[in-house]
Amino acid sequence: MKNIKIILLIIVILLLAGLGYFVLIKNKTSQEEVQPSKTLSLLLPEMNEGGGLSITVTPIDFSFEKPVQFKIAFETHQGDLNFDLTKISYLLDDKNNKYIPVSWEGGTGGHHLSGTLVFPEIPNNTKQIKLFIKNVYDIESRQFLWNLK
Repeated sequence: MKNIKIILLIIVILLLAGLGYFVLIKNKTSQEEVQPSKTLSLLLPEMNEGGGLSITVTPIDFSFEKPVQFKIAFETHQGDLNFDLTKISYLLDDKNNKYIPVSWEGGTGGHHLSGTLVFPEIPNNTKQIKLFIKNVYDIESRQFLWNLK
């Protein structure tokens, strides 16, 4: 009889431990769902064509916690792509904060040009960003837009 009581006590303790674990895991999961995501790793490419030039801009692994990076590809069959992208580009958020590029990791010149344009990180409450590239191939301003939330 004493052995049965011990076995029943062990079973009850194991059931309570399992129930406690389940409640703890369920609570943790629901708390994680409430917190906003800081990463939107997949933002689609945007394209702009005009003046004999095609520009494709693709955000790279976008996250609010690190610098904003864009892979940019230029393609033309006339003229030369000889310009400093850090001087003719800027990023604008939905609150009209302007961000100047930190670096251009690519070349200059030729008919085909590609590289990575890097901007400082932006606040995590930003809802929209617009990349502007000014005065290239007789187009005053080329705009690329992404909605973040």
